[in-house]
Order: sequence, then C-alpha cells, then structure tokens
Amino acid sequence: GLGSDCFSFFFKILMAEKERKPREKSARPERTATQEPAAEAPPGVKDVWAMAIKERDTTKALSEEERTLFFLGGKSAGKTTLIDRFLERPPEVPKPTTALEYRYSRRTKNFDQGRDLVHIWELAGGASLSKLVDSVLSAANLRTVGLVFVADLSAPHELWPALDALIKAVRLRIEKIISDSAARDPKLGQLMKKKATAKHGEDHIDKEWLTPLPVTAIIVGTKYDKFQALETDKRRLVCSALRYCAHVNGASLVFVSDKDESLLTRLRGILSYIAFKTSAPGRMVAIDPAKPLLVPVGSDSLAQIGTPPVSGSDGAQSAKRIHDLWTSALAVAFPPDATRQEADPASREQYGEAAIDAMCAQKAEELEKYRRDAERKAHEIAQRAQVESNEPVEGDKAVRSSRSSRAPSAARPRK
Repeated sequence: GLGSDCFSFFFKILMAEKERKPREKSARPERTATQEPAAEAPPGVKDVWAMAIKERDTTKALSEEERTLFFLGGKSAGKTTLIDRFLERPPEVPKPTTALEYRYSRRTKNFDQGRDLVHIWELAGGASLSKLVDSVLSAANLRTVGLVFVADLSAPHELWPALDALIKAVRLRIEKIISDSAARDPKLGQLMKKKATAKHGEDHIDKEWLTPLPVTAIIVGTKYDKFQALETDKRRLVCSALRYCAHVNGASLVFVSDKDESLLTRLRGILSYIAFKTSAPGRMVAIDPAKPLLVPVGSDSLAQIGTPPVSGSDGAQSAKRIHDLWTSALAVAFPPDATRQEADPASREQYGEAAIDAMCAQKAEELEKYRRDAERKAHEIAQRAQVESNEPVEGDKAVRSSRSSRAPSAARPRK
C-alpha cells in the first residue's frame, strides 16, 4: 500500500546519507591538536586575534622593574627632607628617623609600557648604626641599587667622620656579597668590576689612586644656605675634601638647600634618573667653591682638586696617605665639638614603656654599684702590691720616717 511505499522511500534516503558521510570524512585531511587554522585575513583587513596575542605577549615581557635608593648620612643631615622632596610631598618639619625606615614609589612608564617600582631605605644614626647596611644591601638588589650619602654642610666637624665610616661599611658589605655569591653567581663579581671601571674609564689619569664603588653613588651636601656663612678658606677646604671623597669612591657630588627650589629640582632630576631611568641629566660641572658644587662622576681629577693644606702632602705616595692627610686637615680646621652630647633615642617620651624603663633603671643602678666595687678592689690590690714590694704608699712615708728616727742605736760591745 501507500504506507509501505513511503516507508521504503525514506529508508533508502537514510541509508544513502549514512554511506555518504564516511566517504567525506575520509577524503578530508585530519588536523593535529597543535595545528591552527590556516585561514589568512584578506588583504587590507587587520587580524584582530593576532594583534591581541601580540599585545598579551608584549605586556607580559614588560614586567615591573624594581630598583632601590638607599639614603645614608649623619644625624639630622636632611635625609628625610630629601626623600619627601623627591616624592614631591609638601614640605613639613620631619620627625626623627628611628634606625631604618622604608618607603616606596611607583611610576608609570611612557606610553603605558608597565610601571617602575623603587624601594627607598633611610638609615638613621649615622656611623653608629652602620651595621644595618647589611639589612639593605643584598645580592638581589646589588645590580640596581643607588646609594645617596647625605653630608650636613652646616656641621663640618661631623661631616667627614660620618661619611668615611658609612662608605667603609658599604664597601665591606659589597665585598662580602660578591665573595659569598662567587659559587652560585660567578658573573656578579665581573659585572661589579666592570661597572666600577666604567665610572672613570680605563685610561683615566688617576686610575691608580681610585677605588670606585661598583654601584651608583652620589654625595649630597645639604644645608648649603648655612654653609655659605663659613669663612672662605674653610669653605674651600670642605669643598676640596668632598670632591676628593667623591672622586676616589666613584660618586657624583651635588650641593643643595631646602631654601633654594632650583637646587632641589636639579637633585630631583638626578634621583629620578637613578630610580626610574628617566632622561639623563646634563653633564654640567660646577667646581667653584663660591657656588653650589655639581661634579658628575668621572669629570674631576686629583690635579684639579689639589693637595690637602697640611705639611707632608706633597710627598704622599699612597691613596691611604692622602686620605689621612685630608682627615688631619679637616680635624685641625674643625675640631670635634666636645660640648655636644648625643641624644639617646631610648629617652624619648614616645618610646616610653613603664616595665622596660624600670628594668633599665635597675640595671643602671647595678652597673654603677659594680663599677664602684671594681674601683675599690683595684685600689686595694694596688696598695697591697706596694707593701709587698717594700715601696711605701704616700700616706705611710711620714710615719715610717718618724719611727726610724726614734729607733735605738746598736748596742755597744762590753769592755
């Protein structure tokens, strides 16, 4: 009938379709899991998908770069003020820094090509806390660290000892890092040596006298407005000594004052170049002691600096000898201030702790008692030693002399 004919018709169509699909599948080339479609965009049409992949890879390659700025200097030298002005914060009366403080700053690169991060460390206490240098400098940041030595020009009698001690502490730490990393990172020592040599060049006339630090360094003389009040000869001495220190240690030298915005702007440009690799500052040189100094690293020489104004400087045959002569010259011109007493941070009210303060007072009393007992025992031992050696003490001389005068004479023999 009609129903059976319709069923036979549709059954034949289904069987024909089933036989056709395997033939098309076998004729089509198989694609592996790693192959991408070979379709190409028509001429003049941008491949949006390819552009997105390229932008993703580029953004991943432009990872955030990190650098470190380490501010070191004497007490109340102006380190906190320099950091605030570098971060473009409004000027205010800075609080005393305690030991080691940390800040950071981020800056977006040009054309939104990532962001730079700078870690900012500030070491308080001058040379008294120089051991904390080991907490900041490490093998991880040695390639990207920038050292900022802050020298207080208004206190020239403290300037040289603090600066000298901090540079020595930094140098010892860098040498230890390179020594400890020799096995796992042998290229670090070679890189540091290359950076140190590049500061002055291999053909510099003073290369035998120089021991440059293998990291970026700058010496900042602060409070220049007060420094101008010094006598001309003393001002010239300080300028020459700082130029010598910067030259032999491979550092730039710049004078600033928080009262002069142009000097602060110039310093901010130098610090931005160190921290964020912005446009390099110009190579302008200013060595006139009557004006703020600006001496980029590698632009000075011992012949231009001159010799220390002390006897024996003409015959100096070693770098250590020249360094000692500059130390002596500054010590004669600016004797240490014996009347100045260093403030103990533990005595500040904001750090008060009743239990700890009571214990400190008890320990101080016990220490004073121990000192008195030790002095008494030392005096008794000294007196006993004098008696045993038949050397009368001062108080017994008169008594013994009187006894000897009253002693009977030797008995005469009988007839």
